[in-house]
Amino acid sequence: MENISKEEKNELHPKQMLEDNYKNIKTTPEENSSPEFNYKATLLRHTYNLSPETINEVQESFKSYLNIFLAYIRTDKPESADYFQRVTLGRFFKKLFMLITFIIHPINRDESLKQLNDMNDVTLCNTMLYEECREFFRLKSSLKPKKLEQEEWSLDEWGKNYWNFLHALSILVQYEHQKWCEDSNHPAMDYLALVMVNFHIILPCNICSVHYKERNPLVSITLPILHGKDPIYVIYELHNIVRVTNGLVWFPIEKFMENWNLEILKSENIDVDITEPLS
Repeated sequence: MENISKEEKNELHPKQMLEDNYKNIKTTPEENSSPEFNYKATLLRHTYNLSPETINEVQESFKSYLNIFLAYIRTDKPESADYFQRVTLGRFFKKLFMLITFIIHPINRDESLKQLNDMNDVTLCNTMLYEECREFFRLKSSLKPKKLEQEEWSLDEWGKNYWNFLHALSILVQYEHQKWCEDSNHPAMDYLALVMVNFHIILPCNICSVHYKERNPLVSITLPILHGKDPIYVIYELHNIVRVTNGLVWFPIEKFMENWNLEILKSENIDVDITEPLS
């Protein structure tokens, strides 16, 4: 497939955790007034024809992409002994694994979600490495851990694997959302939005991580996913921005749809204007 294609026990709801992140973005300047979060945008939303045949194919491909992705991000325990960093990583992996659980439909999904939710963040960070993840998600093939050296940090080495994972993930989340109810978000949509806020922490090169954070992912990625309800297009657009930054041309949406066997049924602009108190 072409490159653009294919804690603790009192757990907060993902939407509450996203609201907590608002505090880092924008507040009203008046010292004596209640601080507010403001977000205003016009978002492009598509409705897709996601046929059972297409979704079955993407689900099978996703297992392969997931296996490779886990071999990259869960090869070793974090080198840092810093407790806070391990908690941060553990919380990120917990949300990511919950998201994956929602979309691959394990036999005992509720039990799997509870097991993840009840696991201490640091314990999860230290113990759910590649083999444990592979068994948890029932991935059949066992891969050699993929530990990148400094000279291998180019996008050619790992980029296509990360993008294939993200594109397939966004398609499956969109499918769950369209099945669920188009007026409200499926939990997988909320978890994907939450994961993308801090996705930089598992990028294997420091420059990529810095560039990701500079894009202000809460405003440029997470909120468009939540309110535009079109993660396929948000990830597609993000990938194109990275391509253009690296000197490549914008990849046409028509070609992307063809590569993933998708069809756009409807396109519309969604005006979003949100002001919420931070207190």
